[in-house]
Parts: sequence; structure tokens; C-alpha cells
Amino acid sequence: MAGIVVVAGIVVVVGIVVVAGTVVEMSESGALLLHVVAMAHIETTPRQTATFVDRQRREYERLVVRRYVTSVAPYSTRVPLSGSGVGSAGVDTSSELCLRDRIFHRMANILITGSNSGFGRLAVLTLARQGHQVVATMRTVSKGDDLRRLAEKEGLDIEIRQLDVTDPDSVEAAMSDPDGIDVLVNNAGFEVQGAIEQIDDVLMQRQLETNVMGPLRTIRAVLPAWGERGSGVVVNVSSIAGRVAPPYSGAYAASKHALEALTESLHFEVSHLGLRVHLIEPGRFPTNFSDNIVFPSAWKDSPHEDRALAFRESLTSLDGDGTPADPQSVADAIADAATDPSTPFRTLVGGDAELIDATKTSMSFEDFESTMRTALDWHD
Repeated sequence: MAGIVVVAGIVVVVGIVVVAGTVVEMSESGALLLHVVAMAHIETTPRQTATFVDRQRREYERLVVRRYVTSVAPYSTRVPLSGSGVGSAGVDTSSELCLRDRIFHRMANILITGSNSGFGRLAVLTLARQGHQVVATMRTVSKGDDLRRLAEKEGLDIEIRQLDVTDPDSVEAAMSDPDGIDVLVNNAGFEVQGAIEQIDDVLMQRQLETNVMGPLRTIRAVLPAWGERGSGVVVNVSSIAGRVAPPYSGAYAASKHALEALTESLHFEVSHLGLRVHLIEPGRFPTNFSDNIVFPSAWKDSPHEDRALAFRESLTSLDGDGTPADPQSVADAIADAATDPSTPFRTLVGGDAELIDATKTSMSFEDFESTMRTALDWHD
């Protein structure tokens, strides 16, 4: 391992790094000098100093990994590189995050939106318990008090941070240091439920602001820095509704279809830069997601409400033996996508999601409709 010595405001990194038995020289002379600000001559707050030092550390780590990727990896198979990005040396660079962690024994910095409940909260705990540094964001930080207490009890590295994905200023403030983020998980979202004819412009715009524009804003906040450094992971939490649009969830399904299209396009645009992009598509799970469903004013006691309730009831026939699906499986899928380069681009989670998607993709729309109506016993 390399040794670090601070002399007169200069960080001297001396020695070599050994990766899987392969020696990586730090410079021609065996030492790498990183010039930094002489702290003694500049007034800084402890937070500013810590932020500066952390940035220097990350830059140093990036230099080491880049040196390995471009100089050693082409001639060695000891550290397999997997993913979708290909660097200038002809080797895969999309696993630089994993390679960095192997060299420096450091875990990832992961930012998750919509972390106060449901899949987001479970994902925060899952990743933090794996040793990662997790920034749990939410619109109202007081809703994270329980998560904060649990982190203190278990000694987890979790920071509660305010972030409203519908507010550009909030996104900019919460994500002002994109180099300090290795993985972005876009989980914040809600559902507008109602007949298409009942959804006015304001309600539809509200749906898209959170479920589509929100992820777009957070992704834009990190892409320039990530593209320059050649690493980063985006995990967008979609839904089976992003593959199949159920009745009375047209607004929600439209937002998830849009998120899927955005995510697919993003993959093709940034994979060559060494960035990974993933979609998580859960089915129905027992969380408090339904507590936040928004209905149009004309919904209550309308014929649409009665028919929608009948449809929702029919969906229980897809629940297998009746045992509620465990939402932890969604958190596990998010964690896998965040940390494992071999994770596929798209991950369906839940028996119902897998069944519905497999059925739709194997036949025509007309046959799919007939099959699902029969399976659900839902007829006009």
C-alpha cells in the first residue's frame, strides 16, 4: 500500500500499490506528488477543509485506478473488468468503481431519493449495512428521524439530506458535489390514480414533475463530472407499469414509460464513458406507497372508482399462494444494481411483474388482453 505524508501543504504519496499480485508504480520515481492548498495561509471552516481533502483523496484514487486500467489491465487477467464502457486502452472501464474499492478497501458513496419510506428506506439500510456511505434524501428531513436513530444505533454511515426533486434549486444544493457521489438511485415517486378523462393538466404535470423531471434533474446534476472521470452508476426505480399500463393508472404508467425511455436512451449515450445505467421494475408490494396516491376531485363515488376497485381486487389472483411479496427483494435488487457491474440493464422484481411482462412480450396485444382478462376474471 502507499504511504501518505503531508509536508508544507504538499501531499506526498510514496510507494506502490499491489492489485491482485500485480505491482502498479505510482510514478516514474516511485512517488506521486499531489499539490494542495497550504491550509495554514487560508481561512477555512472545518467542513470546507474536510471537503477539500476528500476531493483530493478522490482525485488521487482516480489517478491510481486510471493508471492501472491504462497501463496494467491490458496485459493482466488477474482483475477482471466487466461492464459496458471501453476505455482508450481497449479495456472495460465501467467497473472502475469496483476496482477502486478493491485497491483502497473503500465502499461507495450512494445518494438515494425518496428515502423516508418504502423501497427507498429499505435500500438505504441495505446498502449502509453492506458498509457503504449512504445519503438518504427526502423532501422533509424530519421524516428521517427514525432512520437517523436506527443509523446511530447500528453505527451505519447514513446522512439525512433535504432534497425535493421537483425543485431545481433544491437539487442543485443537495448535489453540488457530484464527484462525491458514486451511485445515484432515483426512487422518489408517487401515483396519480384516476380515469384518463378525469386527469386535468395540473394533475398530470404534477405526476410528471416528480416521476420524470425529478430523475432528469438529478441525472443532469452528476453527468458532466461523471463523464469526465469515467465512472458512476444510475439506478432508476421504475415499475411493471412502465412495461404494461393498467386501467386507471394511465398518468402513473405514462410517467414510468417515459422514465424507461429516458433510461434506455441514457444507457446508449453514456455507456462508452464508463457509466452504468439500470432500471428496477417492481410489481405489487405491501408498502405505504398507496398512502400517497392522489386522486382527481371527480373520482370519489364515480363509476370509474367502482370499476377500478374491482380491477384492483382481481389483481390478487396473481399473488400466488397469497403470501405478501417481501419489499426487501426490491431493496436487494437496487443494491445489486448499485454495486455489481454484472447486473442486467433491466430487473423485474416480483412474481406478478415477471408473469405480466413475460405474457405481454410473448404475444400480440389482443391476445395479451384476452389472456389477462381471463386470468383476472375481469370482464365488462
